[in-house]
Order: sequence, then structure tokens, then C-alpha cells
Amino acid sequence: MFKGLLRSRRVKKVASAASLAAFLDRNASLVSQKTVIGYCLVKTSLPIHELIKEKAFADAYDAAIWEAYAATLADLVMVAEAHLRPVAGDHPEEVARGLVRLHGNILTGHPAPANRPHGWAADTEALRVRLQEHQAAVPKSIREIAETAGERAFDALPIHERLRRPDKPAAVAGVQFLMVGLAHEFEQQIDCPAVVADLRALGAVEPA
Repeated sequence: MFKGLLRSRRVKKVASAASLAAFLDRNASLVSQKTVIGYCLVKTSLPIHELIKEKAFADAYDAAIWEAYAATLADLVMVAEAHLRPVAGDHPEEVARGLVRLHGNILTGHPAPANRPHGWAADTEALRVRLQEHQAAVPKSIREIAETAGERAFDALPIHERLRRPDKPAAVAGVQFLMVGLAHEFEQQIDCPAVVADLRALGAVEPA
């Protein structure tokens, strides 16, 4: 079963790449689990511990949690880039490289789930491309960014597509609501100059 939330503690101050990683990991865990568990509870009126007694559902549930987690993590990295950009000055590309490296490190820090036996390299590469496009324009709002995670999380939900299809707008909006709710934490907890300096240093390191 998914263990991300259980291993993640609340980060009170984000002043380094490592603490930003913990902050993003924890909040991606929270959003993904609230999204998947909440939807299944509303749709079936059964608690998760009853639903996962059936192996087929348990496997689909684990896959949904991981896909929602990975999608939310990528979008939170995008939000972080937008939040840090005013402090990045003439070095946005270096910050982006650091964020991409951080994203890959967070994902490889978890055991590869059954639905992703070959890991998350494709997700990290997709994020690199998204960040390039994102930096070429005015930063999007959290709500706009979170639409991507909302749609990907919805597509992964462990309920038959025919039954969940009418729920897509509400489900996507739910993810957006949860992520917009993190705006205050970004404002209050992240020491932007310190994090930017650390990300630039991380981005400058050549891959092993």
C-alpha cells in the first residue's frame, strides 16, 4: 500500500532544496490520498479498509494513489517555480534544472510501485519540458496548474470509467481546491532566496 503520507512529517520552514523536497512530498501525499479516498468513499459509501479486501480493487487503488501522487507532485513543482521565479533573477533555467533534479530525487526515494516497475523517468522528463514552456510565459495560477493533476488523478480513479464519467468536473475541481489551499503555506513557509540558491547549486551538479 501507498506509504508516502506515513513517512512524511510537516515541514515548518523551507529553506533548502531538501526541505522543499519534504514539503512537496508531504503535500502531494496529502492531496492524492484525500482525492482518491474521498472519491471512493462518496461513490461507494464504503470505507477503504472494506474496499481493499478485494485484491483487484486494492491493486487499482494503489495504482490510483501513486498516479495521483506523481501528478500532484509535478504540479506542485510547477507552483514552486512560479513562486520562486521573482527571486530567481537572471537564473530561471538553473532553478528549473534544480527543480527537475529534485522531482526525480523525490520519486526515486520511494520504492517503485507495482504499476510503475520501471520507475518515473518519463514523468521527470515530461516535467522538464513543462517547466521550459512554463518559464516562457507569465506564471499560471495554482488553479490553472492544478487542472493537469486533477485530470490525471481522475483518469486513474479505481472506479469503472462509465460510472465516474459524470463526476469529472467535480473531481478535477476538488484537486484544484486542495492545491489552491496550499497557497498560504507557500507564502508563509518558503524562504525564497535560500531555496533558490540551493536549487541553483543542485541544478549545476552533473548527473551521475
